[in-house]
Amino acid sequence: MDTATALQDSSSNKITRLQVQTAVLTLTSLALGFIALYFLSRYNYLVFHGLVELSSVVVAVTTFSIGWHSRQFSRNDSFTLLAVAYLAVGGLDLFHTLSYKGMGVFPTAGIDVPTQFWVSARSLQASAYLVSGWLLVRDRNTGFQNLAVGFLGGGVLLALAIWPFKVFPSCLTEEGLTLFKIGAEYAISAILAASAWLYWRGRSFLDKATINLMLASIGLAILSELTFTFYQDVYGLANCLGHLFKVASVFFAYRALIQGALRNPYQALFRDLSLSHQALDQELEQRRRTEEQLRTANRELDAFVHTVAHDLRSPLTVFISSTELLHRQLQHQASDSLLQLLDGMMEKGWHMTHLLEDLLDLARIGRLDHPPEKVDAAEIASRVTTDLQPKIAAAGTQVNLEELPLLLAHRTLIYQLLANLIDNAVRYAGRLESPITVGGLRMKSQVRFYVRDHGPGIPIEDKERLGDLFFRGGNAGNHKGTGIGLTIVHKIASYYGGRFWVEDTLGGGATFWVELQEPENRC
Repeated sequence: MDTATALQDSSSNKITRLQVQTAVLTLTSLALGFIALYFLSRYNYLVFHGLVELSSVVVAVTTFSIGWHSRQFSRNDSFTLLAVAYLAVGGLDLFHTLSYKGMGVFPTAGIDVPTQFWVSARSLQASAYLVSGWLLVRDRNTGFQNLAVGFLGGGVLLALAIWPFKVFPSCLTEEGLTLFKIGAEYAISAILAASAWLYWRGRSFLDKATINLMLASIGLAILSELTFTFYQDVYGLANCLGHLFKVASVFFAYRALIQGALRNPYQALFRDLSLSHQALDQELEQRRRTEEQLRTANRELDAFVHTVAHDLRSPLTVFISSTELLHRQLQHQASDSLLQLLDGMMEKGWHMTHLLEDLLDLARIGRLDHPPEKVDAAEIASRVTTDLQPKIAAAGTQVNLEELPLLLAHRTLIYQLLANLIDNAVRYAGRLESPITVGGLRMKSQVRFYVRDHGPGIPIEDKERLGDLFFRGGNAGNHKGTGIGLTIVHKIASYYGGRFWVEDTLGGGATFWVELQEPENRC
């Protein structure tokens, strides 16, 4: 065992011993406190009751204060709602204390009113535990403001129903507990049990110490409620035990909601942030693995495309060459129908060659090994028109170059972009009296290119599909093409974080626009 491991084990042992010592001290203090309170109840029950209940009220208000002011640190509203509910519960407990037999604050209240306040306070508290556990399990914010207002409003309505409207069901008479009181205590115990189950389900969202304290608080609250189902005297032993269990329950709730948050702020207040950070790390790691798999797949696809291209080019070259040779040899001997068949075979062979080259160009986009550089779009456009001059002359048109900007890009991609746009315009809109215009402009960090023609235009239903692979619009007619050229343009625009669209040319025709974002300015 190395030194670091030994130190770590030693530190863990010290923490464990400290936790055990703290638990023993806490339980010992509770036991001594219970004994002292019990003897106090035998000496003067009214003082005992007032001390217990006023302590509960102080803890409730303190819990609300700290829980409310720490709400911005938590992604889950569970504890914040519980803190707000404690404010309403504390108010009902205060009225219970002041109206208790012998206090003299409400001399005409009798023995029923304080019991009614007790039942209403415990009902509200149990409901708060239940909703708090539900919010914890949901692990997200959901209507917290409405729920908080509902608990505060519920506390006010319960108080008014008891005093002064006196519409709350009777709980204690001179003959003893009413069936409503006993049934209410069992119902409250069932709600608390359901709350404990919800907290146990949501234990992954809390640290172990906090969940144990909350479960202990709920368990003691259940014991308190069950004790209050069979007492007959408000000064009797059963009543005393019920209040002692309540004190213990409030103490553990205090430790969970207040001391835990103050002593362990990163665990109690910022636990959600820690969980979110862990989830983000996992997502980033998964994304890294996915990107690595994608790069591997792209490399394999690139190798596959080049292999297939090589394997297809060889037989296509032999096929076209053989067909041309056969056509020349039979030019003066074969029938016209046979020569037309050979012409069709050569045409299809060349079409397959162009289709293969376009597919290779499409596959290469986005997998360039060299970085972008400053390129002169005007120089590239001039070279494109020179390369396409035979097609331009055959179409009987001309291409006019207007001002084109400098930009940071890949020379090969800009050549492909302009070549496909100009070739598309020459093929579909070549007319000598209406030349094709090529230009560009810079708009802050964006660069735009346009190719304007005065041909038949683009139907509305085809404009959204121009970038689709193999799509040829309704005006294609007998024009030759593979249906890949504008797909290449669209993909290049996407590679540079831009877009590709078409507008109608004034007077007839279409204007193709491409917007590019320079790499150094992309987000």
